[in-house]
Amino acid sequence: MTAVEFIQENTDPMVLLEHYNFREIKQYENEIRACCEIHKGNNPNAFIWNKKNNLWFCYTGENCGGGDAVELVQKMENISFVSAVSKAASILHLDIEGLEVLQTDRIKREQKAWLKKQAKTSRYKEPEKIYESPYTAYYDNHPSFSRFDEETLKFYDAKFCKLFPSENSILKNKLVIPLHFDHILRGAALRDTTGIFFPKWMYMPKGFKASKYLYNIDRITNLIEEGCEEIILTEGIFDVWSFHDIGLDNAAAIFGSNLSQEQYDTLMKLNVGITTCFDNDKAGQKCTLSAIKKFRNKTDLKVMELPEGKDPGDCTKDELLSAYLNRRRT
Repeated sequence: MTAVEFIQENTDPMVLLEHYNFREIKQYENEIRACCEIHKGNNPNAFIWNKKNNLWFCYTGENCGGGDAVELVQKMENISFVSAVSKAASILHLDIEGLEVLQTDRIKREQKAWLKKQAKTSRYKEPEKIYESPYTAYYDNHPSFSRFDEETLKFYDAKFCKLFPSENSILKNKLVIPLHFDHILRGAALRDTTGIFFPKWMYMPKGFKASKYLYNIDRITNLIEEGCEEIILTEGIFDVWSFHDIGLDNAAAIFGSNLSQEQYDTLMKLNVGITTCFDNDKAGQKCTLSAIKKFRNKTDLKVMELPEGKDPGDCTKDELLSAYLNRRRT
């Protein structure tokens, strides 16, 4: 066994991440996520350490790449391979005396395949640039967010683009909300605040198809790994925030009132119960009936009944919580 193989098999990733002061570290059953300290990013889902193969990858498209423990030390310290082996062993308190330091075939074929696959999904620089724009201010500068708790707005990292160098910028006077899917920043949802644009919601980058995804699904997947057995299905992003306000983080939005085949397939793969909470208008009622038809006898399906004439966003916290507690099985 070489020194690198020994380090690879005995790496405790938390020791390395804490040594290099990685921020917002969150542990899950099969992986660890954090802000990437290689490029000093602020996306808490950008850096992922896979516990099964003991490899890491940065998904922001910032050319951080991925690799094993030695590769991370090389990136952080900007040192040679041989020096990184010695440094990694020291940080991890591993005795590699007498073990040969070889770089050839240090990462096995299946591990190389995993890294190659991750690289194909990490080319999303445009959303990162949109969302990290210096002209995008934090949420507390705009009244559109006033009905939500401050903690909720921080939790979903909402921002408002108040200023922009170009008067014709698509971002100007928009609420800017990051969209993460498969733990990658895929795009941003833009909500008009002027009342002069239609539709009110837009998505970037150009060509982004929101109907393929479920908002908040990454967080829900984590909750399912921790024992959650239900998803609350809503129409919009603000509905998800309303549920967070009452302490329920397992709400997902379908970006409208039509459940797509891709969204349906995603939900069925999760193998959990589904509770619907769509708007009280005709489109919302039609969506509820469609969901009942699709999910009945395939999963534990329940329906929330909101106060007459009210959508999730119109309800008080007590009304929304009461509707949830009294949801009925269909």
